[in-house]
Amino acid sequence: MSLKSINAKLAKAGHSNVELERGDGYLYFIFDDRGPNYETESVMTPYLKTYTDKEWFDMGVEYAKRMEERVKEREEVGAGFRGGPFGALNAMKRV
Repeated sequence: MSLKSINAKLAKAGHSNVELERGDGYLYFIFDDRGPNYETESVMTPYLKTYTDKEWFDMGVEYAKRMEERVKEREEVGAGFRGGPFGALNAMKRV
């Protein structure tokens, strides 16, 4: 089991906009549709082996579905997602 193998399975399942990455003492999922939609979600465990390959995959799929639904809802009301490190700054510029 590796980050690469989990990310490959997510991409093969149609969720190439989600990747599992390693931070400093934790792991996190990134949602990035290569547009204005960017968000992260931390998994507070320092070890990949804390969960099985299937559990990581299932968490990634569930995260992808939540983020895709969130983007869809925001688009329906005409608001950009504006997540990521500059999300608050972008929101302030529009006001």
